[in-house]
Amino acid sequence: MNAAIREANASRSIPDAEARGQLYLGTKGTMVLAGNWEVLPEMKGDPVNDIPRFSGHPKGGPVYSDTKQTPWIEASKGKGMESDARYGFGGEDTLAMNKQDWLNSIRTRKRPFCEVEDGHRVSVACLLANMSLKLGRSIRWDPEKEQVIGDKDAAAMCVKPYRAPWDRALRSAITI
Repeated sequence: MNAAIREANASRSIPDAEARGQLYLGTKGTMVLAGNWEVLPEMKGDPVNDIPRFSGHPKGGPVYSDTKQTPWIEASKGKGMESDARYGFGGEDTLAMNKQDWLNSIRTRKRPFCEVEDGHRVSVACLLANMSLKLGRSIRWDPEKEQVIGDKDAAAMCVKPYRAPWDRALRSAITI
């Protein structure tokens, strides 16, 4: 199956604690992780049928069909897996739990559940994917040096433009 994640969202504002968790919105469905998990399929069908029906369409306007919508993938549900107590067992606000875990790790000097480096690696992967989409080609990345290999356009996208007088000072510290 060919699918992609288009957005990930941790929902804190939902008042129902059982529905809180993370949403992964994909191209063929949505996965909800809130203690348990659930896959909700997107529907496929004739795209013309998605055009709202109203009187006054111009001549030669949409030609609707009787095609029924079908799911891209099968809907499914499951129980959550045993996990670390710091992550939670369902219905908890995982963003607040990560914040509390981070504060506890400062107090106790123990490693947090989610390290800053983990977040950095995830961010870099997402940024490189977006750069690749924008440029229309794959990008080679050296994780040790944290530099793009052999692509000046992609390397230039890794540097943020700064205002004067910081532009010269920071530009001298960064090599492209």
